[in-house]
Amino acid sequence: MAYSEGLHIGHRGWAKQGTAPAYWFGHGLGYTTFTVEDFSLADGGSGGDVNAVLTVRNTGNRDGKYLAQVYAAAPESGVERPVLWLAGFDTAVIPAGATLEVAVRLPARGFQYWEAARGWVNEDTPLSIAPASDAGRAAEALAGPLARQFSGIGFSGTTAPGASA
Repeated sequence: MAYSEGLHIGHRGWAKQGTAPAYWFGHGLGYTTFTVEDFSLADGGSGGDVNAVLTVRNTGNRDGKYLAQVYAAAPESGVERPVLWLAGFDTAVIPAGATLEVAVRLPARGFQYWEAARGWVNEDTPLSIAPASDAGRAAEALAGPLARQFSGIGFSGTTAPGASA
């Protein structure tokens, strides 16, 4: 049996094909609703990791568990990459009506690619990073107002889309 899809399996394959499954990766149901009000990135310290911080408000009437999902894309990459991928995630219980900062560590390895002769390689290419409620909403989020960009060669700050670094 040939596995010809390579990197493009699961939600990555659906995103590349431009078709939608019945339920996207990361889809979930709960008894409350949430809104991401702000999103920022900061240097994660040693090894090139990045810290993503989401400011999340529970807009419902019940306490709830929020699944913070942060997606990445590198449309200008010179190597084969997925159209978008899950860069990191974490959960937090947020009381009804409350706002909480949710931190998500984005490991540097998630922005690298494998090269047999050199191992894991950092590519000097722009990366877009954004929070989304599931993989089906990630492409829109990566082009939206909360999206942030930085170079894959190393974190040195972020810019909003269209802004210069």
